[in-house]
Amino acid sequence: RCEGEWGAASAMAPPGCGWIAAWLFAATACGINEAIEVLAPAAGSGLGDVLTGNATHKVRPADAPAAPGTAAETKLQTLRLRGIAGIGGTIDSHVDAVSADSGAMSNPPAGGTLHCASKVDLVVLFDGSTSLEEYGWAQAKRLVDGLLGSMVYQGDDSNVAVIQYSGPSGFDAFNLCSSGNPARALDLHKDCGIQWVKHFTTNVTDVRSAVRNLEFPGGSSFTYMALGQANAEIIYGRQDAPSVVLVISGGNPLFEERTRQAAQSLKSAARLVWVAVGKAARDGQRVQDMKSWASLPWQDNLLLFPDLNQLATPLVVNEVVATTCHRVR
Repeated sequence: RCEGEWGAASAMAPPGCGWIAAWLFAATACGINEAIEVLAPAAGSGLGDVLTGNATHKVRPADAPAAPGTAAETKLQTLRLRGIAGIGGTIDSHVDAVSADSGAMSNPPAGGTLHCASKVDLVVLFDGSTSLEEYGWAQAKRLVDGLLGSMVYQGDDSNVAVIQYSGPSGFDAFNLCSSGNPARALDLHKDCGIQWVKHFTTNVTDVRSAVRNLEFPGGSSFTYMALGQANAEIIYGRQDAPSVVLVISGGNPLFEERTRQAAQSLKSAARLVWVAVGKAARDGQRVQDMKSWASLPWQDNLLLFPDLNQLATPLVVNEVVATTCHRVR
């Protein structure tokens, strides 16, 4: 099967890509281990350069090939865009438009960044906890900025809300926020570290500006409370637009069972996508948890980016955009 994928990929690869793009295509379609075994003789020693090049793209397991017209198939195509340059070598080739049942993806705009071309109600949950540290948080904020930048020219098609979440800063606030029956009304931001940056709005430029002005809060991670707030916001979404909740997570959430329950509840109202960054993407147990928290199939709704230095690159931004939007251009 990999040999067949290799042949198809070689035919599709943009001029100048050589075996690298073809190998990525085959590895994504039929599993990295099988691809290495079958394709290494054809690729030669250069295969090791890719394997040690800190590539941040997600590979799909052998039992989950990407079907035409799915988000995964669209993401496969992003590997053929200019963003692939981050994996080893500069590739600035022309890529013909790719058609799929779900729509068409045409050439990337100048700079290699995709634009969202579909109507969507998007809630972004942005991790501000200490687990990312300030540098990782700043890089994740640049990723959010890039995602919002892909939606700026969509007019009213993009309806966006953003929450920055961390947790209480003191013991008393922790008890207050974690209690099922708090002694007084909660101030979500001051008491619990749940900051509404913007509620639903089609003014994406305004949202982007607000995100850029955010400060690093630090603290713990009350992820379940942020998920609950997103669930409440989805009620105000549009009936003719798909609802997507994108969680950017850099660490371990407190109250894992509450997180699981909140994710389960949210998945009944929206598509739930998890983007694990930094050490969260390298923690095997945490990745297993996020597989169960994400919408099905998890292969289309879980992205792993362990290298914080890569979060603002076109490759990573493009994959997040292609995952979030039904159609891109």
